[in-house]
Amino acid sequence: MKLIIVRHGETEENTKDIVQGHLPGHLTKKGIKQAKAAGLALKREKIDAIFSSDLKRTRDTCMEIAKYHSAPVYYTRQLRERNIGIYAGMTGPEVHAMYKEGMARTGTDSFTFKPEGGESTMEARDRLSRFFQKLYKKYRDKTVLIVTHGGIIKTIIHLYENVSLEEAKKIKPENASIRMIKVNDKNIANRPQT
Repeated sequence: MKLIIVRHGETEENTKDIVQGHLPGHLTKKGIKQAKAAGLALKREKIDAIFSSDLKRTRDTCMEIAKYHSAPVYYTRQLRERNIGIYAGMTGPEVHAMYKEGMARTGTDSFTFKPEGGESTMEARDRLSRFFQKLYKKYRDKTVLIVTHGGIIKTIIHLYENVSLEEAKKIKPENASIRMIKVNDKNIANRPQT
């Protein structure tokens, strides 16, 4: 299965370093232009199905790409950014400080710490792994477009490009960036270690 993965366009929250998590997010004018550019860049790709996070920022980006394709479009919670619970809406430095305090208090690391009302990195990874295993069964020899979030893209890279979570964490997917990944029998079956 060929995955074409696109991150949503720039949001107003991105420009203020607000960590959105499951917040909807609102594309800036620049973000709309980025989404349109991604649509044009992918215009000639043969896409069999389109899956997008159901959050506003990804839906709006997806619409700019999907208008060039007759493929069915599915919006799903499974492709949402990791749920950071009570930290959603805080700035990056605030979230970092809260995570540091939470990890010290609970004796966990950055992959297993679970914010109140949220999910851990490992839980998000498992959610994605289950989603892509089902997707692979249906679209094994097809091309699937995925419109999602930066943290989710890092996790997909970890799952299917043999990159550790620690290394994947350092990757910085740009807004409306496009990445292609081949998913096959070997990498869909393996559950990578951290």
